[in-house]
Amino acid sequence: MSKTLIIATILLAGIIILTVVIFSRQAGSPQTAPSPTPFSTFTPSVITQPSLIPGTPAPVKTPIPSNLSLTKEQLQSLTPLQLDNFNVEYYLESDSFLITIKESPYEENKALAEKWLTDKGLDLSTLKLEWTSLRNVE
Repeated sequence: MSKTLIIATILLAGIIILTVVIFSRQAGSPQTAPSPTPFSTFTPSVITQPSLIPGTPAPVKTPIPSNLSLTKEQLQSLTPLQLDNFNVEYYLESDSFLITIKESPYEENKALAEKWLTDKGLDLSTLKLEWTSLRNVE
């Protein structure tokens, strides 16, 4: 036999043996699933309102008596709030309230939201408020 044929045969045999060894190790090694992590102390960082998906019923507006006075903690526990012109959500991580204006005119409804909060006995200077609006609200 020629020297080239012997080298090619040895090289091919080595590749076959190496392939068999690699695949047998992969097939023989047990697949370990990650162990579950306990979530007993899990607290969601964001509390959001239900999404408005076309074809689904509109979320139920939260009835709040007009003469009810609220503390910041009580307002947090009531979120997410669905009101006529705006929604109120509370974000635990940033300790802030997101007020979403739902209807135009934006400034008028923002003023209504501020008035609603102050009418509930809340001091706006002590609350971290973030403002946004739905698309097409001007």
